[in-house]
Amino acid sequence: MSPAVSLQDSMRDLNVHPELHAGIKVTKITTGGALKTRILTISGDKMALFITHAKIKHKSAAAAYVASTLPIPIFTLSKGFRFSSSTSLTDRYIRHIDASELDGWQTGVLGTIKLENAKAKDPSLNWEKMAKQTLTIFHRGNESIDFIIENEKHRTALVQALEQILAKYQVAGRNLGNDSLLLRYVWYDIDTDKNSLISEKEFSKICDRINLEIDNPKQRFHEFTKSHKIPRQQLAYGECKALLQSIKSEMTASVCNELWRQIFGDDYKKGVSVDVLLKKFLIEAQGEANTTIEVAKNLLSYLKTMELDNYKEAGSAELLLDFDPLNEYLLSAANDAYDPKARETLPKLDKPISHYWINTSHNTYLTGDQLRSRSSVEAYVKALFRGCKCLELDCWDGDEATNKAVVYHGFTLTSKIFFEDICLVVDNFLDTNTESYPIILSLENHCTHPFQRVMAQDMERIFGSKLFIPTDEQIGINSLPSPEELRGKIVIKGKRPPDLDDSPEEDSEEGPADDPYHDQYDEPSMAAAKKDPKKLPKVVAELSRLTLFHGNKFKNFEKSIAQNPSHMHSFGESKITKIINKNKANANSWRKYNVHHMSRTYPAGIRVDSSNYNPILAWSMGCRKCSENMYASETS
Repeated sequence: MSPAVSLQDSMRDLNVHPELHAGIKVTKITTGGALKTRILTISGDKMALFITHAKIKHKSAAAAYVASTLPIPIFTLSKGFRFSSSTSLTDRYIRHIDASELDGWQTGVLGTIKLENAKAKDPSLNWEKMAKQTLTIFHRGNESIDFIIENEKHRTALVQALEQILAKYQVAGRNLGNDSLLLRYVWYDIDTDKNSLISEKEFSKICDRINLEIDNPKQRFHEFTKSHKIPRQQLAYGECKALLQSIKSEMTASVCNELWRQIFGDDYKKGVSVDVLLKKFLIEAQGEANTTIEVAKNLLSYLKTMELDNYKEAGSAELLLDFDPLNEYLLSAANDAYDPKARETLPKLDKPISHYWINTSHNTYLTGDQLRSRSSVEAYVKALFRGCKCLELDCWDGDEATNKAVVYHGFTLTSKIFFEDICLVVDNFLDTNTESYPIILSLENHCTHPFQRVMAQDMERIFGSKLFIPTDEQIGINSLPSPEELRGKIVIKGKRPPDLDDSPEEDSEEGPADDPYHDQYDEPSMAAAKKDPKKLPKVVAELSRLTLFHGNKFKNFEKSIAQNPSHMHSFGESKITKIINKNKANANSWRKYNVHHMSRTYPAGIRVDSSNYNPILAWSMGCRKCSENMYASETS
């Protein structure tokens, strides 16, 4: 029995370009930014991608077999050579990515630190052209692998294959139990001779890989083969999983057996029928009073599709449920406290956007502390993949020859990245996530007029129809647009247009609140502002016309509530408690303000280690955008 049969059958049905099975030439980017020629191949069962030094030549039966089945890496830098002594095969396979590890991808942008390193390593290359040939694959939650693929046909075919593989795996994988998914994940890695059987030695490796700590795995292996009368001294997939489940049952026996006894008593040790499952578990234990016998039958059918192999026939076609499948069910999405069916018909977010919490990032560009860390476009990509919908960009004058703005933490040693590159990765994300709710770009604008104009040009050129450009009517109405209306759009928060009282927001990060470095700030460095500090610079019309959310100075809630809903305030973390403690009525006034308007809060500037504040108080005031340092390893 092969691992995860139903999953593999589903994956094999995918239509992948033949050249991807044969292997295509790519340029892999190393961590240090070096360019290395490699071969990228998709396995015949569409379950893995392999990055190799060269194609395997069909010079021998063994080599031909390896080439046709594409097993796990024969050679890795960490583990060395796997199962052949032939020097002709040495140093071929160096990496593989399982279908279960895929998170997403992006094309046409230099959107990772490795690609930034490559550009810095050899700036003489035509990076404008090469950027269009890039493909980045995100996997394992926080890792990426970057390629340059010159052949457009290969690049397009690979993206199409990734789309199919990820979509199919996400659907077919739901029918597998957690144990089955884990064993399937390591099976091909351990079964080095590809005979679909696991030896005693290989079983020990499986236990290590899945972090199953048992005293003597070899002894357990022999006991199982003897008790089940398996003469070959090797286990097929189903037998291996049965052994692992028996070990797991022993390790959790005390708690789980007690749960089983409480629900079913001591009369059902051999399993429970559909009728008993309905009465004692679904109705009495789970409290699902309206559940029918059909629901109980469907539950058993669902467990059967999960390939748990723990069913016993009772008479004719009746299935008895025993301990292990029930335990699997309790840990599965089907038993989620939140009804899984509710996810299939999610309510539309058709209220004003001020009615919804927004996942918000602070100083999104940073990868570490606030003073010396690296700024990277990759930080924006990771924030987006983590569900962040409000990104911060601190914009400053950059290259005067091109008037291209840069983003970094002003007057610190943090590095600089181009505003344009950030726009490119945001646009790329929406290209592959077309149903995304709006992404808000929160601009802290320190740029002079020429740079502001280029920023506006860049956003209109790159985002095109994705950019939400508010009309005068939309700005002046008494409610903000809904997330549903803004789906797939990019919304700008900034200044629009400056009034006579256009001083910095009292609590914006441009202001002194919570910011020990404020004395070093020179407000947007226009010549007029330098000559007359009291005369603050204005935002150019080209940029202000793109702006929906207008950040302005907070005076009191009475005046703020009277403003258009598109006006909003930003508050440093210490200001949150100050406002509430200053006047008892402020708490209710703030909540009233946040019904139609937006409030943004952010960590204090003294948090140079990029730690975070507790946002619960701000949330309780109705603040929808409580920004956090997404790269912080610890929180306050």
